[in-house]
Amino acid sequence: MTVALVVLCTSLGIGIAGMLVLGHYLEAKASEVQTTRVAASKAATLSPRISDLKSQEQRAAGYDRIFSLLIPTQEQLLEVPRVIEALGQVQGLETKFSFQGSPELGVTGVTKLPFTLTAKGPERNLADFLEDLEISNPRYLIAVDRVSLDEGRAGAESGVLSVGGSFFYHQ
Repeated sequence: MTVALVVLCTSLGIGIAGMLVLGHYLEAKASEVQTTRVAASKAATLSPRISDLKSQEQRAAGYDRIFSLLIPTQEQLLEVPRVIEALGQVQGLETKFSFQGSPELGVTGVTKLPFTLTAKGPERNLADFLEDLEISNPRYLIAVDRVSLDEGRAGAESGVLSVGGSFFYHQ
């Protein structure tokens, strides 16, 4: 009877150990299956998004081509001082223009090159000049960020100091 009891206890111990090992194995496999299901679910969700992103990328490339045609390159900005001088002459103004520093070129796109501008002349002409500079200028994108007016004494010309930037396209 003691041999039978030893065999029974040994068999029971081996069975319990086997069940524990099998339980851990099955738990690991169940976790693996769950991870695979989650990944498959995410992939199914991302698939249409990836497709959308690819079509948006194609549209963006089209816009990029348009920008490259409409917005001048940095080298083409060399003409901006002459354009500003000509706009000033039309308004009867004395102008001084200079680019300031250098732009921070990051990713492809539109970048602003800072400038300072001074102009002297009648106040009304100064206002028309700034409007022409920002709005009526078809070739260059120019933004005047700050303007300070130095009003002239009676009969004297006024002066204006402008700080802004001219935009250009870079790849």
